Amino acid sequence: MVLFILYLIFAPWIWGFSSQASGLLALGVPNHYGLYGCVVLGAYLLLSIASSESSIRFPAFGTMLGNIAYPVFLLHWAIAIVVVGVGVPFHEKWFFIPVCFILINAASLLIYKYLDEPIDRVLRRAVREGKSPNSIFTKVITALRVRAGW
Repeated sequence: MVLFILYLIFAPWIWGFSSQASGLLALGVPNHYGLYGCVVLGAYLLLSIASSESSIRFPAFGTMLGNIAYPVFLLHWAIAIVVVGVGVPFHEKWFFIPVCFILINAASLLIYKYLDEPIDRVLRRAVREGKSPNSIFTKVITALRVRAGW
């Protein structure tokens, strides 16, 4: 926490932000500390959800979000670059962001369904059978080749 506060204090000097973008109000200013404001609010939101006593839970939805989290992490910049390359104007945020959101989530779901899920199935089955790591790897590669039609 101390490092975070020190970073907030010295970031204008480090990154060359304008001197007007300092203090707590700057946490919401885009292109300055806006990211850090979102991080703080996101942490608070996560804490409030985790400590909630509500009986309403979304286990299937939460599991699905967890399953696609890593593909989203891997694909978000690549898809954004492709979308800009195709001609979607980056400065038109109300169009650019929904297009990227839909494409990133669709691609992540496809990767999970056709790559991660089959690998997980093979690995879990092999571990339950007490197979060695080499045989597990061979089964995974074979399963991927069969699924891809090689």
